[in-house]
Amino acid sequence: RSHCCISGRISLTSRAASWQLPIARYGYFQGVALQQAPPLVYLVAPALRFHPATDDLLKYLSPELEVARVGLAEGWRRGLHVVMRQ
Repeated sequence: RSHCCISGRISLTSRAASWQLPIARYGYFQGVALQQAPPLVYLVAPALRFHPATDDLLKYLSPELEVARVGLAEGWRRGLHVVMRQ
């Protein structure tokens, strides 16, 4: 029930939040029972590069949607080090 979005771009926040709709509608996982619970969405980006409007956009999403913001250290290409969780 999770989806991970690795980018600070604002468009990926809404895309990550709505990804389950086409999966459920078009049956991408034939024979697999999908949970009815809303997905857990991880927004992952370098900690200082989250788009400034991310918090504003999250206010308009369903309150049932669980979103976790994970900020990585700037040197994330050399190794993942989490420096922020919200």
